[in-house]
Amino acid sequence: MANRRLVTVVGATGAQGGAVIRGLTRDVNSEKAQALKRLGDYIEMVTCDINKSDDVKCAFKDSWAIYALTDSWAQPDQPDFEIRQGMLMADVAASLLTP
Repeated sequence: MANRRLVTVVGATGAQGGAVIRGLTRDVNSEKAQALKRLGDYIEMVTCDINKSDDVKCAFKDSWAIYALTDSWAQPDQPDFEIRQGMLMADVAASLLTP
């Protein structure tokens, strides 16, 4: 994978995933995560809690591009929760100098 441009996709097992290199999901053992992994050796599925800075840093490391989305369904009555997720991912991406 060293010669490829790494694209990291938050929510890879949802409608957003597909042709990815690194997919983030809550459960790498889920049926959807395993189905994505079977598409090719170039797909890496990673467990990540997008509410935890350390998880996001590890998941975003070495990414050429990041397609990030928040989880509006986790706490639909608390929009600040989703805003914090987005800000955390944006801050981590900026700190890693993703091109």
